[in-house]
Amino acid sequence: DLVHVHVPNTSALWLLRSPALKEVPWLVQWHADILAEGGEALLNLAYRAYQPLERALLRRAAAVLVATEAYLASSVTLRPWAGKCVVVPIGLDPARLTEVDPGPRDFTAGGALKVLFLGRLSYYKGVADLIEAVRRTGGVELIVAGSGDKQRQLAALAAAPALRSRVRLAGHVTDG
Repeated sequence: DLVHVHVPNTSALWLLRSPALKEVPWLVQWHADILAEGGEALLNLAYRAYQPLERALLRRAAAVLVATEAYLASSVTLRPWAGKCVVVPIGLDPARLTEVDPGPRDFTAGGALKVLFLGRLSYYKGVADLIEAVRRTGGVELIVAGSGDKQRQLAALAAAPALRSRVRLAGHVTDG
């Protein structure tokens, strides 16, 4: 009844070849633009071949789901398809969250600001930039939870003497 595709995902492009899916509406869940500029050279080259297929997928879609208005406004790739984009926030069930004291904190009194990154460790997520920001900023501790193709590179950055006690890579975590 419906094809629900998550992208970027190169295997999803094979759906474009299926004659059986021509009459079925497609819903594209857009997670991220592929950022060819500033990325890796091989990715830049591969994206030139991928981009026409990406456009065909977006043209074929009845609707494109994005997580935030801000993301939609900043996405160069989705700009031509903005009329078919719908914002559907990624949410958490408040009943599963632990209560936290929302009161003000004085980080100048010696307590570190704790920052959590949770996600796939890929170049476009900017975790290397986040680690660099922690290196340059005193009073900040960072926990990076997730796994991905940049995990070793990020571990090497976090192993720098100035960061060993302030950046921790927790690896893959489950929601349990």
